[in-house]
Amino acid sequence: MGAVRYTRKARQDLIDIWRHIAAESPATADQCLDRIEARCKQLAAFPEIGRERRDIAPDARMLVVERWIAIYRVVEQGVQIVRIVDGARDLSRLALPQK
Repeated sequence: MGAVRYTRKARQDLIDIWRHIAAESPATADQCLDRIEARCKQLAAFPEIGRERRDIAPDARMLVVERWIAIYRVVEQGVQIVRIVDGARDLSRLALPQK
């Protein structure tokens, strides 16, 4: 089983999601992040569960978590979560950090 690692941008995405939701309810924001992180943690055991998204990057995959989408790469050590964005966002315009 590999590791699940988050890029700085993905961590910032989580902070931004939390802040947005916490403006209404900090408890709901905590629960939302817990669900996102729990779902992403499943990638350690099943790294190819997410759909390929070659329109974003040659090695990009996506995992849907409620209204959020985790964009990730399968890497030698496991999985690298690159971004976590709103599912309504145009993913083809998403700028991903380089490996």
